[in-house]
This record gives sequence, structure tokens and C-alpha cells, in this order.
Amino acid sequence: MNMARLHTSRRRWLKAALLVAGPLALGGTAVVGAFPVALAQAAPLRALSASPDWLNTPPLRAEDLRGKVVVVNFWTYSCINSLRALPYLRAWSAKYRDQGLVVIGVHTPEFAFEKDSADVRQAVKALGVDFPVALDSDWRTWRAFDNNAWPAFYFIDAEGRVRHQAIGEGNYDQSERTIQKLLSEAGKAGVPTDIATITGVGPEAPADLDDLGSETLLQALAARIRHGVVAGELAAIDADEAARYLLTVRGGLKMAARGGASFETLAAATRMALRGLGPA
Repeated sequence: MNMARLHTSRRRWLKAALLVAGPLALGGTAVVGAFPVALAQAAPLRALSASPDWLNTPPLRAEDLRGKVVVVNFWTYSCINSLRALPYLRAWSAKYRDQGLVVIGVHTPEFAFEKDSADVRQAVKALGVDFPVALDSDWRTWRAFDNNAWPAFYFIDAEGRVRHQAIGEGNYDQSERTIQKLLSEAGKAGVPTDIATITGVGPEAPADLDDLGSETLLQALAARIRHGVVAGELAAIDADEAARYLLTVRGGLKMAARGGASFETLAAATRMALRGLGPA
């Protein structure tokens, strides 16, 4: 797969999606549907075992997951779209674990700093991610799934077949119904039939679909600041200091330049983005 295409920025995807008013906006409605037959036959559980490094679990192999319903989520910890999906993944993992559901996060980095396993470990802890996370720093699992977005969700039945996919945020009720269906098909007893009520807070709060462009910028700022706190690069939260931080380190300058944002704009946006966000 073309690496240049793989590394296309989330901002460019967002702008393109907004221009065509299509469903591929990662901060908007998810693209959902049956998984392509050719890839559904490609042993997705074996592809997961390609990752040698895991968090929250010893390395999982295909045989460890046999007979389980598996939700695979491709994410990266500084992606606001990925963060907004976490409350749902945590809730599903807790709600359906006893019925045989396994939620697996595949952490595939977009930026170089996201490859640092120590930083990923700190972020996973700070974000309360307690389900298994495969570190996919070489993009091996991403390529095996032919994935092209953060976040992306793949729903694998108890026979190891990908039965459903969702690309981007949204349609979480439909995704949970898919989980219930696959568990019931597997003969699991006591599968809940209700839909979880979930309210994300801070950077995990739902997108403001009425003002998606500016909201995405604000939440991206919050995610960058959270990374700075998690990595120990910011000792305290201060809007002006945080804005300067964003302009000088870890890709902040490039992000600001792409958005055409001035320091004053960033400072004001940061104040808004910091509402409800404290040190991780």
C-alpha cells in the first residue's frame, strides 16, 4: 500500500469529506457495512498475532481468540476522533466480556512520536484503556486489514470471520447491535439487549456536528495538550503556555500552519478546548 496515502493527514480527509458532503468524515457519521469477501477470508485473527508487543495482556494468538467475538479498533492516542470512540469501547468491553466479547485496540501511529511505546503505555493508562492493545508501530496489522482510517472498527464473529466494519465515528448503536447479534449467533447466554447510554467528557465528548471544523481543531488542541501532560512535557495547564507549546513542539507548528491559525486564535481556542480537561 502506498505509504503517502497511508499518511494522508486526518485534516485533509476531513476537508475532503466536508467538500463532498460524504460519509467519510472521521469526525462525522461512520461508514458501515459488510466486510469485503476477499478480506473476510484473510484470517484476521492471525493478522492480529503479527504484533509482537501488547499492553494489558500477554501477546494474543489466533487460538487464544477462537470462539470469541472480537472487536478490533484501529486508533492512535493523539487522534481526537480515536479518543471520542474510547467511551464506547470501554463500555462494550465491560458489558459483554462475560458473554465472550474481546475488544482489541490496535495502536497504529500517524506521527513519529506516537511510536514511542513508553508514551503509548502512559497514554493507555491515563485514558483508562483496560482492554488489550496491540502496538502496530510498523503498520503491519494496519496493512493486513487494508485499513485506511482512524478510528476504524472490525467486528469478527466466533468463527474468525470479519462480518462488519465501521469507519470513523458514529453509528455506535448499530455497532452495539452487531455485537449482540454475533454473540447470540455464537450461542452465548445472557446477552444484554439494551443499548449502553454513554456520555464522553473532555476530549472524549461527542463532536459538535453543527460546527465540525472548528470543533475538530479545538479538540485536536486538547489532545495535543493531553499528550504533553502525559509525557511530562507540561507541568501545569495554562492556555497561553499551551498554545506556545503547540506552536513549537511535536508537530504543533505544522498543524497551526496548515490551519492558518495565529497565536491569538490558538490561545483562544485552547482556552475553550481546556474546559473540563485537567492533568491526566
